[in-house]
Amino acid sequence: MFRMDSPLTEEAREAVFQLPKLSHLWVVIQGHTPLPPVALPHLITIDLEYDDHFCWLQGFRGTMVEKLEVIYFISQSERIGDFLEEYKNVALTTCYSHHTR
Repeated sequence: MFRMDSPLTEEAREAVFQLPKLSHLWVVIQGHTPLPPVALPHLITIDLEYDDHFCWLQGFRGTMVEKLEVIYFISQSERIGDFLEEYKNVALTTCYSHHTR
């Protein structure tokens, strides 16, 4: 598990988003903060707080998150429609497993 309630440096983001055994992630992203390519094959839960910018979503493009079960996005942004459209575009390139419960 990794929890950080303030923005990470670029070097810290690169390290955290490449931790192969990380299963739970909570992170704050502010401003135009691009993420490195995300490689978190064991990620189960992600809790992401962001502001009006969502270029960070591109870090998830083409990512394998087969174990992902829970996603929390927290924002005060009034641009939720723009976010949802961008999320949809990225999600279409992301590999999720399909659980039946």
